[in-house]
Amino acid sequence: SNHPEHIINRHYNQVEKRLARFDSPVNIERVKGESIGQGTLVFLKADFENLQAGFSSIGARGKRAERVADEACQVLADYLKSDAASEPHLADQLVLPMALAKGESRFTTSQITRHLTT
Repeated sequence: SNHPEHIINRHYNQVEKRLARFDSPVNIERVKGESIGQGTLVFLKADFENLQAGFSSIGARGKRAERVADEACQVLADYLKSDAASEPHLADQLVLPMALAKGESRFTTSQITRHLTT
């Protein structure tokens, strides 16, 4: 929001470059939202047969647009390389219902986040 068009283009170009190596169709949508402040976000949604997963990175002052895109793409790549059933932020959400469920519960995740351990 409230950034020049070239920032959005830099996100787009970097994501396109990083995702080109995957043998899957890629659909990239550029969205410029309205806001009272400035900010950038790269959000990648991956659709699988029985699951949708999201991967993101948030921009910050002084953080290059390419780095924001690279961070989101790297989390997606790590997930795709793993045999994990859940992406890192879904894992955070699974813990509570699993703790309340009867019997043993298990899941795999591509990354253990700090939020998951607290």
